[in-house]
Amino acid sequence: MKNMKTTKSLLIILLVLIMTGGAMLAMAADPEAAAPEKAAKADPNDQTEAQVGRSTVPDLKVNQAEMDAQGDRGLETKVEPQLRPMTMEINAVLEQSRLQVSTLQDRFDNEPNAEAAVVIVRQMEKVKINAELDILRVQVRYARTAGNEELAQKIEASLTKMTTPAPRREPVDRPAPDAGNR
Repeated sequence: MKNMKTTKSLLIILLVLIMTGGAMLAMAADPEAAAPEKAAKADPNDQTEAQVGRSTVPDLKVNQAEMDAQGDRGLETKVEPQLRPMTMEINAVLEQSRLQVSTLQDRFDNEPNAEAAVVIVRQMEKVKINAELDILRVQVRYARTAGNEELAQKIEASLTKMTTPAPRREPVDRPAPDAGNR
């Protein structure tokens, strides 16, 4: 019986060693799979030649002659997508807003006075709201330019609703409820 327990223990130790060794070999074969957090943080522009589709084998003279004959047509170039003018204007509004908020955030981080910090937070809120309103104004202008007056009016209605303060409600005189006399 004791001999069987010893054999079982040795078998378990052997299996653990084999599994650990296999895992280490797998990590050595593909270190990226073993560290997915590093792969996720990798720079997407940092690609090897094999990933881009270029060979890592040096060009032969025959291939070089073919490449010379093709000129620049054979080279892969990165094509930036063309942005529409409205998108470029909206991006400019957003970037300006980000810069203003970043400046205010720096002031907030260094502000020791709590009341002044609250004022800075309110300024950040106003910058963000104004950016949203500016984006809607850009959209109205482009909707009108495109001849879509219905869309322009809907966006303007949203702008009006956002910028017009709600009317003050006047208190209404109501009779006091009868306590239990119904």
